[in-house]
Amino acid sequence: MHSRTDTPTALIVAIIVLIVAFLVSQTGLFRPVRDLATTLLAPVQDQFSRLSRNVSDWIQGGRDMVALREENRDLRAQVDRLSVQLLQLEEANKEIEHLRALLNFTQTYPAYQFKGAEVVGYVVGSGASNLFPDLVLNVGARDGIRRNMPVVTERGLVGRVLDVYPNACRVLLIVDARSSVNAMIQRNRVTGLVEGRPGGKLVMTRIPHDSSVAEGDVVITSGLGGMFPKALIIGQVSKVIRDEVGLYQEAEVQPTVDFGSLERALVITNFTPTEVP
Repeated sequence: MHSRTDTPTALIVAIIVLIVAFLVSQTGLFRPVRDLATTLLAPVQDQFSRLSRNVSDWIQGGRDMVALREENRDLRAQVDRLSVQLLQLEEANKEIEHLRALLNFTQTYPAYQFKGAEVVGYVVGSGASNLFPDLVLNVGARDGIRRNMPVVTERGLVGRVLDVYPNACRVLLIVDARSSVNAMIQRNRVTGLVEGRPGGKLVMTRIPHDSSVAEGDVVITSGLGGMFPKALIIGQVSKVIRDEVGLYQEAEVQPTVDFGSLERALVITNFTPTEVP
């Protein structure tokens, strides 16, 4: 055991050591040691400072990455919304252009009254298996639609009303094998009969053998027979088929109406068809 007298002695020794250390530090005797320690520890301090900065940058980078991801997610959502709005505007613009074209068409035929209709479906016709599907419009007897009324678009003749229901009607297309339209070449008024053929093709038959027909000629309704008004566009001659022996020649006709993409049509309501033998 240590005696109690050791405590004052230790305290006195400690005070003396502190005094001596202070005096030595004031005289500069510890400066080389301090400088040596500073020199030795400088690389360690530099590495520690770099490590500290790297850790700080890494932490800040992580925060920035989270913020960038959130911003990117918000921007993507905004782009998606704008893309949808752009598609809606494009569709609305197409609708307006189509309606404007139909309106312009009606103005070129002021003598006729038109009933606008939307295509709501197609129905396979009865009879031969190779018939083109009949068109179904969303107007019917309640809208004043009657059988055999002509159906058109701004691009030309579509067909005629085949069957009428209270709120819908069924249209026989001119490309159907059951259809035939009295027609003529617009350039020289040569007449013939445009018939539908299997596969949705049109052929103008009964063209007099000595008449002039050429590719590119515009074919319109002639008004003969009373089933269709005069001067409705049907299509253009795409190929002339001449028979050196027969009395008539034929011509393949490319319809101006795209029957595969019909969305709207017009029914001529004040034309009364008359079937002339």
